[in-house]
Amino acid sequence: LGLLINFASIQGNIDCPGFMVEARFHDYCCSSGEVIAAVARSSGIVGARNATLVEVGVETAVTSQELLDLLPSSISLIGVDPFEYDMPDPEMTHDEKEQRKMLQIRYNKKWLNSVGDVAEDIFASAKPVGRAKLLRQTSLQAAELCFEGTGADFVFIDGDHSQVAVGKDVEAWERVLAQKPSDQGLPKKILAGHDFTQMFLGVV
Repeated sequence: LGLLINFASIQGNIDCPGFMVEARFHDYCCSSGEVIAAVARSSGIVGARNATLVEVGVETAVTSQELLDLLPSSISLIGVDPFEYDMPDPEMTHDEKEQRKMLQIRYNKKWLNSVGDVAEDIFASAKPVGRAKLLRQTSLQAAELCFEGTGADFVFIDGDHSQVAVGKDVEAWERVLAQKPSDQGLPKKILAGHDFTQMFLGVV
């Protein structure tokens, strides 16, 4: 299952003032890229001028490539990934720390450098030139430093799966969504997530 939160009219009041929240769950039926593209089409983002989609947690860039293939070139794709996954937060639970240790067997420096280079090539080769950009930063760094005054229309979070990181990501990217001017003709802003499963209780 994937968690989708649709930010509708600018009149609600949650942690990030100014949003009404509609939460919807989508059964797994296909790849992440196909689901995101379908949601983007149904939301009205496809066809809008200067729309920006942010993918937080790029890893192998498989989803990034799918989005570039499935969405029109009028939509800009910005990927965010530091390609450094050995940064445990002291607020992580014991189980999350143990899970992180196991994941580090796969996410070693050599492997991360390799997939990071592949991701760089995928983003650099996107057409037209300048349509896609990869930020090799943490989620919070990118949200705080790279979207000031510009915002985004759609944010897909698939980064650090610990509870504390997910909470910080949601809060930071809510603010990014709120910064995008509301006069672009888009009916809603979208914050979507991945891995809403018992395997990743921090996401749940």
